[in-house]
Amino acid sequence: KVYVEARLQQGAAGARQAKEAARELLSRAAAPPATPAASPAEEAAQRKAEAEEAAQRKAEKEKKAADKAKSRAAAPAAQNFFVSYKQNDTNDGATMLMYAQLKEMGHVVWLDKISNDKSTEAMVKGVTECTTFLAVLSTQYFTSWYCSLEMHTAIRLKKPIHVLFNNAKVTVQTALGWIPQDLKKLMDNELLPVHEDIQVMEPALKRIITTAAKPYSGALPDKLGAYTAKQAAAEEGGGGGGES
Repeated sequence: KVYVEARLQQGAAGARQAKEAARELLSRAAAPPATPAASPAEEAAQRKAEAEEAAQRKAEKEKKAADKAKSRAAAPAAQNFFVSYKQNDTNDGATMLMYAQLKEMGHVVWLDKISNDKSTEAMVKGVTECTTFLAVLSTQYFTSWYCSLEMHTAIRLKKPIHVLFNNAKVTVQTALGWIPQDLKKLMDNELLPVHEDIQVMEPALKRIITTAAKPYSGALPDKLGAYTAKQAAAEEGGGGGGES
């Protein structure tokens, strides 16, 4: 009996050893073959290729930085624009697109719809601080008390004035007809178009930004459209020619 048990234990141990040996063989078979060591020449070539790749990445990075700096240097200096227009008079789409595009270019833009303070004080302050006054003409522009006050302020302060028209809606000849007889000096500057299509607006904005506008050269009228100079400019109301 003792002999039989001893033989059984030997058999079990042999089976375990055989199983472990088989597992080891399978593991070796599944392992990838060892990569042969690179020769000194191959190592040198690899180092050279890595150095060239790093140098190329550095050169590309430096070129991008130089191109960006060149683009910034070539871009027109940031300006401060005041946009004057009559709301709900066919120009809202073009005016809002112009505002968004000018802001994206880095310019400061005062627009009544965006301003938190729509009082006449804020409006006059905006005209006072602007470098260029942008008047987007429409049929009711000069019937608006606020638009007329804005234009009067720009003329009084001798601000450079660009007179604009929405050529998605009207021709330049129609826009010229909206200018009152006693303000014909506004035509000393070329009327520039704006548009509701971004593809057309981009070259239009380039002209607005790069074309030098002259201040109004005529006499300041006592009455300008709906605004009379004797009226109190500090009277509270909506700015930007909004709803009046």
